[in-house]
Amino acid sequence: MNGARLVGPSIGGLVIAAWGETACFAINAASYLFVLGALLRARAVRASPPRPPSHPLADLADGWRYAMGFVPIRRMLLLLGTLSITIGPYSSLMPPSR
Repeated sequence: MNGARLVGPSIGGLVIAAWGETACFAINAASYLFVLGALLRARAVRASPPRPPSHPLADLADGWRYAMGFVPIRRMLLLLGTLSITIGPYSSLMPPSR
């Protein structure tokens, strides 16, 4: 995700410089069409068994217990939360440079 934030605008700038805004939007639209085509071709291997009804908060608590009990997931979530809190507001509120 963060790599796409760096590489995407760079490629977009090169496309705009070479062929203009129309070509850049056309390439972007084509990329969405490829994703939609891939999603249309995806098939479910088998139907999942029906689940008994449960409360959404109980499901959320189960997920939280699992994530906090599994060390690699816990570390990734804590790192992601830390980066989102510290870097996210900085990049959003940073004034544009000239």
